[in-house]
Amino acid sequence: MMSDRADPGCVMTLGTALKSFFASALVVWFTTASVAAFAAGGDALKAEIETYFNQLGVVHWDGADTFTARDDGDGAVAVIENARFSVRKDKAEPKPAATIIVDRITIRRKPASGGNDTVSYVISLPAATSLTTSDGTELTLSLADATATALVAEPGDHYRSLTAGFASARIERTGTGDWVKLGPMTTTSRVTATDGGGWSGPIEFELKGLEFLLASTSLAGKTERIGYTGEAGGSSLAELDALRDEVGELRAKAADEPAANAALWSAVLPKLLNIFDHSKGDLTVEGTTVKRPEGETLVTLAKATIAGSVTGLGGDKATVRWTFGHEGLAIAPSLVAEPQVPRRVAIDIGVEDIAGAPLRTILGAAGKTGPGASDADKQAALPQIIGAAMALKPVLRIYGMTIEFKDARVDATGEAERAPPAPIGYTASGDVTAHGFDALPGILTDKNDRMHLSLLGFIGNPGTDADGAKVMRFHLAAQTGKPVSVNGSDLSGWFAGAGQFGQMPPEPPRLLRLADPPETGDDVRAVQKAVKANQVEPLTDGVYDIATALAVARFQKQAGINVSGVVDDATAEKLGLKPKPISPPNPKN
Repeated sequence: MMSDRADPGCVMTLGTALKSFFASALVVWFTTASVAAFAAGGDALKAEIETYFNQLGVVHWDGADTFTARDDGDGAVAVIENARFSVRKDKAEPKPAATIIVDRITIRRKPASGGNDTVSYVISLPAATSLTTSDGTELTLSLADATATALVAEPGDHYRSLTAGFASARIERTGTGDWVKLGPMTTTSRVTATDGGGWSGPIEFELKGLEFLLASTSLAGKTERIGYTGEAGGSSLAELDALRDEVGELRAKAADEPAANAALWSAVLPKLLNIFDHSKGDLTVEGTTVKRPEGETLVTLAKATIAGSVTGLGGDKATVRWTFGHEGLAIAPSLVAEPQVPRRVAIDIGVEDIAGAPLRTILGAAGKTGPGASDADKQAALPQIIGAAMALKPVLRIYGMTIEFKDARVDATGEAERAPPAPIGYTASGDVTAHGFDALPGILTDKNDRMHLSLLGFIGNPGTDADGAKVMRFHLAAQTGKPVSVNGSDLSGWFAGAGQFGQMPPEPPRLLRLADPPETGDDVRAVQKAVKANQVEPLTDGVYDIATALAVARFQKQAGINVSGVVDDATAEKLGLKPKPISPPNPKN
């Protein structure tokens, strides 16, 4: 049984929608069944089904009350009543982790209308499925008008299209009052030939009317619509079909050997770059509400989206791009304060200039290091992987990022790329614009973060946007050895030691900077005395507070040195403060 010839995207979509691995597995098989068996009629169809059921891995076929198959005109039909499966690592285990009972499945197979050497499979999916775990938990799945239709082409029995759906579905957890209902659902996918021998594989999925009640956790809710559209394509349909054949044959051989499956994918991955020129998908979730059963609304979300694309896989350079975000988010104040709720988020990021040749080298070499590879093969592959990785030189881009709150909004762009020294060198830069900067203390929850906002406001460049509203702008930069600077100010001292000023043994040297709890001591008093002319707000004696850090930052700006609000060696020297000398060790100790 070449079960991997079916398109993975369409099978995964159907399985998710039905909330039933069994329905997904069934569709996989019937989109890949042998046309040679079809020619032999019902007996061969029954044999094919039994063969597949016996190759499900940890899901074991335990028989059925009745299982019949017969010729039906120019086709064949099989009917299975009360099919039973058990989930266990080894079929010899006395007690399964779970048992599954499926009430009725009907499969019809016949030549597709219109000829073209295609065969049609029409599957009536089970109206009732139950799953019982070893601890007694029982789940039931009910489906109304659930069907799937697939077309498979000769020669080679290759999947060409799938249409599936149901009018409604309901999942219940017996004895708890927990339930989920959904529907209608429809999904379609296909693989079609394009000019020049290529292929295109569009897919669409839509689910409406998702509702749930989790009585055990006092949560209820609904989602009005979940939709997905996607498309993949390549330059050779023949190569796609050949790869499906290869995967199916290897999977059949490795059905009971997980290590062999790992080796299979290691060998297949490099070939994907030659078969898939591009791939994209867009998932949308609309009209979501979560509430307490008694009525309190906890979360509402108007819309959420996730999208991704890969282009240029078969060429010299590839690009991967992701976008995700949401709009219309509201959370109950009892959970999150209103100013802290990100009402709208829009993020668009990507990786460009992924060199095709090195990437293919990496995947090819990695395929030689899988389970069963010799030590000699692994040692030979490692230098190839390292050398190719150093040649990739991708560029990470933030095309746009927006996070909007009730009283503030933050916009950002940026990029990062490889730079000397090899192999870990990098350089990065970005621009951030804050609208409503003064409202940010009400959004951040960490005390230390809120304290640093005052320093950021001092370092930032104030201005106005196109509408005349006040904004604060920041240019960020980083590179190997220099973790972060903002508007030209090195802020690495905020996070780690970068020069030392302070007390000598028995106390360790230290930077003076904002911290929670705050730093205190005579060295702080000495700094406060030296910067007193720059203070605006009163200083707390001996405590390195926000007012002290701002006074230090003003002094640094006047002195023309790095502005960070951190007292390091350079700042201490300009202030005329010197660390106490280290006493020589006592030879008697």
